[in-house]
Amino acid sequence: MESLKGTIKKYVFFNESNGYSVIKLEEGETIVGNLPKLKKGERVEFTGDWVKHNLYGVQFKAERVRKIRPKTTNGIIKYLSSSIKGINVRLAKRIVDVFGEQTLDIIKENPSRLLRISGIGEIKLKGIIKSWRENEAVHESLLFLTEHGIGNIRALKIYKLYGEDTIPLLQKNPYRLIYDIEGIGFKIADSLARELGFDEQNPFRLQAWVIYFLKEFAGEGNVYAPLKILYSQAEKFLHYSLEEDIAILPSLEDKGQIVLSEDKIYLSDLYYAERGIEKFITELLTSKANFINLGNDVKQRLEKMFSEEQFEGIKSALENKVTIITGGPGTGKTTTVRGIIDIYKDNGRKILLAAPTGRAAKRMNELIGMKAQTIHRLLEFNPFDHSFFYNEQNKIEADLIVIDEVSMIDTYLMYHLFAAIKSKTTVVLVGDSNQLPSVGPGNILFDLIRRQVAPVIKFTKIFRQSETSGIVKLAHAIKNGRTIDFNNESFPDVVFIKKENADVLTPLITELVVNRIPKKFGYDPFEDIQVISPMYRGKAGVNELNSSLQNALNTHSYSANVSRFRVGDKVMQLRNDYEKNVFNGDIGRVEKILSNEKKLFVRFDFRKTVYKFEELEDLTLAYAVTVHKSQGSEYPCVVMPLTFNHRIMLRRKLIYTAVTRTKELLILIGSKSALDYAAANAAEEKRFSSLFSEKV
Repeated sequence: MESLKGTIKKYVFFNESNGYSVIKLEEGETIVGNLPKLKKGERVEFTGDWVKHNLYGVQFKAERVRKIRPKTTNGIIKYLSSSIKGINVRLAKRIVDVFGEQTLDIIKENPSRLLRISGIGEIKLKGIIKSWRENEAVHESLLFLTEHGIGNIRALKIYKLYGEDTIPLLQKNPYRLIYDIEGIGFKIADSLARELGFDEQNPFRLQAWVIYFLKEFAGEGNVYAPLKILYSQAEKFLHYSLEEDIAILPSLEDKGQIVLSEDKIYLSDLYYAERGIEKFITELLTSKANFINLGNDVKQRLEKMFSEEQFEGIKSALENKVTIITGGPGTGKTTTVRGIIDIYKDNGRKILLAAPTGRAAKRMNELIGMKAQTIHRLLEFNPFDHSFFYNEQNKIEADLIVIDEVSMIDTYLMYHLFAAIKSKTTVVLVGDSNQLPSVGPGNILFDLIRRQVAPVIKFTKIFRQSETSGIVKLAHAIKNGRTIDFNNESFPDVVFIKKENADVLTPLITELVVNRIPKKFGYDPFEDIQVISPMYRGKAGVNELNSSLQNALNTHSYSANVSRFRVGDKVMQLRNDYEKNVFNGDIGRVEKILSNEKKLFVRFDFRKTVYKFEELEDLTLAYAVTVHKSQGSEYPCVVMPLTFNHRIMLRRKLIYTAVTRTKELLILIGSKSALDYAAANAAEEKRFSSLFSEKV
């Protein structure tokens, strides 16, 4: 790397969230990079490399920055007047006239001597000292972090949290970064600790690794880890026997960070969330209830109107506090839920509908014809302190709560949901157990069904109106692991295009979405067609497809300082944002980008949402999405690549979930062998959960 010294002239651009800067130096050079906010007139040294930008020419891309204290009197005057609050140019000159080139040392070591200067009293001096220390702390902390291998973006995050205490806190225990800073894992904290001389068997290190391992394991969907897996992984990565250490795990348990239970180890919040679900559901199942009694005439009429399975579902929802309704597409789950709701309505009962995501709630609304909301909205989640208005102390007032897409609910959310449900309330849980489980830890629907916690009504009969659907037929064939012969069986709404070469899939999918499908079927590429891919990376992965489709469908150019999005782009929200009223999975269009105001405008359905540039990490391109991101949604037309390049993701549940996202037309492109392999591959990643390990 090269170094470059210069004086800050002005900022062309600065992003508060990640420190991305475009800086002009008085010497004429342009600096770019993720850097701490510098001040006009500061003399600094950058470390980095020269790069050539296609539009802006030669720039210096800085990886690190170090403040250079000015040595001349003119430099000191400029530095004081630009960097220290309360000191203007005139006061800076008076100070330098008295102390000369020793000025900065005096402010640092003996600031009370400034009281000799006209215009500086006790109050003024306190302000100068405070500003000096803040200024010094920022640069010393960031220099400390970057010199020990922490990148500028992470260094800024760390300093924002710890402030002036950054250096002493991390010198005492650098592993606290794992607990305190999102995005910093064991490797980064461990690297810093090594730089600071920490021993490999330091208790801070061993404890931090355990917590890091459990968080990573939970990120893969697990509620707990078997101790034997923890021990083997510790041997592998730490070269240390946690099994023989009698102090590390008990000390973490004493701190309330983990729970040890027989041969299992939990993060404490997951352990108590899982036990909480058991407690609340058990209390609900054993509570007194005000059930609805149907007369014989009504029962006979319902038996004629509904199938045997559907009638059992309705009957269960009238006689039990918790009912689970599960089944594949076309089996009548929605019709059954409508029947349950109608009866509760006729009896003057209060009914609430909810689903895990905004898209799922919207779809529920459309299918049932009644207002549905996200579970977070139902519980009135507060994004500022991450609390729920409705909770164990303040429960929801309702006679019936119907929750759809239960397979998507993780352990944390299910805990908060059941904590807020009154004992008088009846709960109907609806979901397809053959779909993918939640992204978060747990396997809620699967566990509730296999443990037979509450009555489970499984729908298997495909109704006449769905029997002719190739999409429904294909979904059930995949669910049963059956090989499909598209030549001999009727699939009027499924098209399979055989292409063995994965290299041609992205250009072919792009041509289909942009030209062929709209021309033949009249579907709008933005509103009606959704490309779903098993993976982000690789050939025909989400990333490659989004890039190709964006270039083909959107002729707008990129706006200044926004490298990913263009006006007109199809985008998806990646997390629930209750302030903006947009939710994970919501899809919209970029309407406007104002570079000067650093704002981007997205229209979701009938509402417009404003994003500051530093909030754009909440958005991603959505011309193509993963199967997980498509869950809870339905699209008129789905296009999906199938290639052995995605072998690691070719599993029955994943392909089944993708197929069941389709309402009218499904187009599969790629290898028939890949489809057959996925349908036959019933293997699932083992999830360790212990919900209702003992039958209620």
